[in-house]
Amino acid sequence: MGLLSRLISVFRQERLDNDLEDEMQFHLEMRTRDNAAGGMAADEARRDAIRRFGNTTLHKERARDADVILWLDDAWRNVKYACRVLLRSPGFTLTVFVSIAIGVGANSAIFSCVNALLIRKVPVKNPDQLVRLEWAEHLPDGRQWTGMFSYPVYRDLRHAGAAYADIYGVSSEAGYLTFGGETERVECRLVTGNYFSSLGVVMAVGRPIWPEDESEAGGMPAAVLSYDYWKLRFGGDRSIIGARFRLGAERTAVGAEYVVIGVAPRGLDSANVGTLPDLFIPISRRPQFRDGDDLALRAVGFVQPGGRLRPGVSIATAQATLTTVFQGIDKGEPGHGGRYAIGVLPASRGLYSRTEDYVRPLQTLQGMVAAV
Repeated sequence: MGLLSRLISVFRQERLDNDLEDEMQFHLEMRTRDNAAGGMAADEARRDAIRRFGNTTLHKERARDADVILWLDDAWRNVKYACRVLLRSPGFTLTVFVSIAIGVGANSAIFSCVNALLIRKVPVKNPDQLVRLEWAEHLPDGRQWTGMFSYPVYRDLRHAGAAYADIYGVSSEAGYLTFGGETERVECRLVTGNYFSSLGVVMAVGRPIWPEDESEAGGMPAAVLSYDYWKLRFGGDRSIIGARFRLGAERTAVGAEYVVIGVAPRGLDSANVGTLPDLFIPISRRPQFRDGDDLALRAVGFVQPGGRLRPGVSIATAQATLTTVFQGIDKGEPGHGGRYAIGVLPASRGLYSRTEDYVRPLQTLQGMVAAV
């Protein structure tokens, strides 16, 4: 029999058994007729036919083994037997299904965290070239690391280190978006003009934020919608490009007017693992990130820098060079006398700076739920 016929026979066992039984009886009847035609009495003719044919049960088993996929047939029989046992014990059956549901749900939830923090890379071009920047100050009680820079310090570091890395900046804030007479709270990712070009992403619709969008001379503030927000809020309508909305810090505030210039690709967010922004806007359009050399602005950090290393530049080279540059930048703390260092760390999985803190706990949890 062909493979398809054997596969079908696994799930049509009653019909297969009936066909085999009919075939066996046919052969016995033919032998009995031949014996009777040779002069045997009817009873003797039947007995001789059975004796010559042999063990009918054994012949049936051999024929079944040839007509089905044996291992699949055994598995199907076991499944049917298990179902009969479960139906006879509803309490035990409920316990089994609840245990399976808890195990599958827990495995799925923990693996989602493991994938987001430890496995999945940022969906951009050559993610292994991406890095994140932290800085540290040598203090009497040891080096203190932080991932946040002030905007003026970030700007100086970006210009001074341009030969070694294309450094972009990211920050976050919540706001209230008003469009079509409706106001809702949104999560905003504030990005520098080279954010999308540094990541090397291909926009789903429209264009990305460009460096000229950071300047007030560039006209109306531009905004890029996240893919999920575009689908949820605007139904994936491509004509949203060019639409205008207002974005305020409070629900009752009028806010500034923005124009939609593009839609980011699905899943793009190199800043925070596990959270997706609703829209991206130029960072320097916000008051706390204005250009300038005010000491107060230089001393307060709101910007998380990331970047893409230039071809041929290693992390060690970039770290040594950027540390030298950083030590010479005014940080708004005259007379502090601290010695500073830059940490250049891989960021293929995003700018989240504490991934390593969760490696062992997540591995332990994954092992526990897998055992369940």
